Amino acid sequence: MNSSESILAHPSILFSTTDIEAAYEQMKQNGIEVEDMLKMPFGTMFTFKDQDGNNYLLREDK
Repeated sequence: MNSSESILAHPSILFSTTDIEAAYEQMKQNGIEVEDMLKMPFGTMFTFKDQDGNNYLLREDK
């Protein structure tokens, strides 16, 4: 990557769930690489990687 290229601040593919805690624990139990859960004023979310190392974001919809 050269200096004129930039890295996205968040993954470009987002998924949503109504129970983020259960999804987080299930993904961890299944051996999926997950980052720490982020609890923000506008919602709770975390990023995870697929088997090829691609990043995705899962957010909670209420």
